[in-house]
Amino acid sequence: MTEINQDFVDSVLHPRNPETNKNDYGRILCVCGSAGYRGAAYFSAQGAVRMGSGIVTLATPEGAWPVLAVKLNEPVVRPMPQEENGLFSMDALSKLLALAEKADALLIGCGLGRSDTLTEIVRTLLEKAKCQIVLDADGINSITGHKDILRRTAKPVVLTPHAGEFARLSGKPDATAADAAQFAQDYRCIVLYKGHRTRILPCTVRIPCRSLPDQTPS
Repeated sequence: MTEINQDFVDSVLHPRNPETNKNDYGRILCVCGSAGYRGAAYFSAQGAVRMGSGIVTLATPEGAWPVLAVKLNEPVVRPMPQEENGLFSMDALSKLLALAEKADALLIGCGLGRSDTLTEIVRTLLEKAKCQIVLDADGINSITGHKDILRRTAKPVVLTPHAGEFARLSGKPDATAADAAQFAQDYRCIVLYKGHRTRILPCTVRIPCRSLPDQTPS
């Protein structure tokens, strides 16, 4: 087991060349938030900025947009079509796919809420996005009945559940970190199992990634 401490971080995050600009440090798309859960979307986008991402775009339902557009100075905040309940509507899907085409990494789930429409949106993004995906919170809840989709993504998905979210995902009320480690093997994903001692549980089983058009197979 490797402990993530300052020495480890310094070994993988090197000083940046001063003769660079934001386009050299990746494009992140956050599909997060709802009219009732603006804070989660705020922290996800701001966290991506603070970690050094070059260009951060937050796609959020239009009911959440007025507050988030004011609170966030650096990320680009895009209002998306929503249903009457303040959650993403299916009309948002084509716009989200277009934004995902330009992204190097995609975060789905923080403050998203739950609905049949969101389940379909999350599943479609997982199936069609070519970039690395991080699935959190309600993004994880959206695939509880569709776990096999994790085996069909372009790249292994990073899941970030706490114990309760993983219990719902796995169907095991008393699930442990060992179960999360086995889940990572079974579903070809990376599980960041949150807790007092957060653990990163990678998939060590070599399963071919899906090749998409205009993409080098992993």
